[in-house]
Amino acid sequence: MKRLESRYAFVLTGTPIENRIDELYSIINFLDPSILGPLFRFNREYFTFDDRGRPAGYRNLGKLSERIAPYLLRRRKSDVETELPARVNRTHFVSLSPKQHVAYKEYTMSSPASSAS
Repeated sequence: MKRLESRYAFVLTGTPIENRIDELYSIINFLDPSILGPLFRFNREYFTFDDRGRPAGYRNLGKLSERIAPYLLRRRKSDVETELPARVNRTHFVSLSPKQHVAYKEYTMSSPASSAS
């Protein structure tokens, strides 16, 4: 994906900030590599490391948030839930094929729950 050349880039994603900041780095780097700079500098700025040099935590997250704010449109559920339609639950029952029915019977007959009853 990152080798695609285009004048425009747009990324729609779930919650990279809450997940892992290295995912956030990858997304922002796709949009424009100059925003956060090279990975080694990003890691040094926003990660803490243990004695073996492995990531142990995060730091400077407020600074990171400020840095990416111009490129991020963030809408939380609480911000948009009044705009969402009501939830609709639909249950569709589908019959098992004969082969599936045999496999299901074999499974239920051999499961510990069937032995207890």
